[in-house]
Amino acid sequence: MRDILIHKYFGVDLGLTWEVVKKDIPKLKEEILKIIGRVR
Repeated sequence: MRDILIHKYFGVDLGLTWEVVKKDIPKLKEEILKIIGRVR
């Protein structure tokens, strides 16, 4: 997805991009917090 966002920004489906953000960012946050908890 990064390649499309970087190089084809006029053809990016903003609705799809937003759905991916809403779905994946919370999961990523959980995983990052787990890693931080293990490091501390």
